[in-house]
Amino acid sequence: MNRLSACLFALGLLVPGARATTVIDWEDPSVIVTTINSRHVRVTGFTTGDHHLRFTVDISTVNALLNVSFNPTGGENAPLNMNMPTPRNSLTLLTLTASLEGGVAMENIAYAILDIDGSPSLGNFRDWRDRVTITNAGATLSAVNSNYVQVTGLVATATGRNGNIGTTSTNGNVNVSIPNPTATIGFLYGPGPGDRFNSNQLIAISKIRFTANPPPPTNTPEPVTWLSVGVVLCGLGWRARRRGAS
Repeated sequence: MNRLSACLFALGLLVPGARATTVIDWEDPSVIVTTINSRHVRVTGFTTGDHHLRFTVDISTVNALLNVSFNPTGGENAPLNMNMPTPRNSLTLLTLTASLEGGVAMENIAYAILDIDGSPSLGNFRDWRDRVTITNAGATLSAVNSNYVQVTGLVATATGRNGNIGTTSTNGNVNVSIPNPTATIGFLYGPGPGDRFNSNQLIAISKIRFTANPPPPTNTPEPVTWLSVGVVLCGLGWRARRRGAS
């Protein structure tokens, strides 16, 4: 490799590459669940993948108690389960928010809400009926099986519609996509129309994937600064070599 080739190779290492996926993975050993009270749970840990960032997920309920776990649901091994046991009523509501330390923005977000269903059957929800509303602007929802989940795109809402879904089935899953940058991921979960509150409600959330662009450490020069220095040094070295060869 001649001097010019070596310089170009080194400069290539200094240029920032395309951002890869960062993941909130509920199965990562860093994940800790802290019970604030019977209606508020906080989940913390560090992301995996492209960036190692601290995350916080707050889950709280009104007019119902709250239990969280990591059990097989929606065909996944250990998603974050959120359960509201009886008694419930028409004002029952669960709120989830997820964010990164320092308010680092997330974009190109993708995750799934699992096990959105209603029982026992269409038009007769004497036990429960799940309804989830995504609070992020620009979110789009896609039901894995529209026979079991009704999606209303204009308000980003998914509602169970046709019977109980088993834990190994994906029929109650809804994929969520949020392209726009945001500092907070959020949704609301509660009873859908026709729910008669005779049983608990439970849904789960899959791993959350996104891209992030946190600011560099304050004691590290910006990549563009290193790049400028590298260009100058390589240029001087190349001129010196040309001058010596003449």
